[in-house]
Amino acid sequence: MPKAVDYDHRQHVGYLAGRELSPENAKNWARTFAKYTSSNRPLTVLDLGSGAGRVAAALADTFERTVYGVQPSARMREAALKRTTDPCVHFMEGRAEQIP
Repeated sequence: MPKAVDYDHRQHVGYLAGRELSPENAKNWARTFAKYTSSNRPLTVLDLGSGAGRVAAALADTFERTVYGVQPSARMREAALKRTTDPCVHFMEGRAEQIP
């Protein structure tokens, strides 16, 4: 089994620099997700493994509702909070294995 990536130790430092999305690309991702969901709006979104929140605001805009970003890495959540000003986007600590 591969070793888990430790985003809190070092990986968070260069993550956004290497994986940044333009606003238009983030919107394209959100529109792609929308193709596979209910067309009813508003629709609340769970962004599981939200990382640095690269698409969270675009998801909130596309789905016209609140986005809950769940991310285990404190440093990645910090980065997400710094970059996201949308009041409909919230980030919290959590792991996929903990979701009921």
